[in-house]
Amino acid sequence: MRNEKGQYEKGHIPENPICTGERRSKATEFHKGHQPANKLSVGSAVIRQARNDTKRKWIKVAEPNMWILHAIYVWQSARGRIPEGFILHHIDKDTLNDDIDNLCLLTRAAHKNIHKQDLEAGKKQGYRKHEYVDNRIPIKTITCSSCGNTYNAKYQCKNALCDICLRERRRQHARDNQQRIRIANKQRQFANSA
Repeated sequence: MRNEKGQYEKGHIPENPICTGERRSKATEFHKGHQPANKLSVGSAVIRQARNDTKRKWIKVAEPNMWILHAIYVWQSARGRIPEGFILHHIDKDTLNDDIDNLCLLTRAAHKNIHKQDLEAGKKQGYRKHEYVDNRIPIKTITCSSCGNTYNAKYQCKNALCDICLRERRRQHARDNQQRIRIANKQRQFANSA
């Protein structure tokens, strides 16, 4: 039935053989044309959070799963296509306010300059450079649980470690894993030779 490695031997016939093309759970299979319960229709809008913590509204414009930013949809509905090299800017800097009066077209350079001022203002006040002034996340002073040194970070874990202690712990885990592998290899060699 099984060899010493735990594998089935060649020519083994299973207790419940399934023939090619046989289906045993027809009642629970997805049927052709099945629509999931959480499927959203065209025109549905959802709010998603981007990596930089800004929330944006998206709208479904076509099937299957064609989504665009709601601000772009509003602009294209009212004023037509966005020319190449231009991007939409929210005048009040609220990314959820997609009213046509709150949107304007800017070149990438001009848009960068507007937000550069906000980033620098936030930086001067001691906040991370990628956070906007309106959305500040304070940097906390944290004490390392291993060495007792203090450092600045955005969030605090239960057992916070500074960069030096964290690197040392990772090296120690790597050394432990290498030692475990060496011991396991020696045990396998000993078992194979016996």
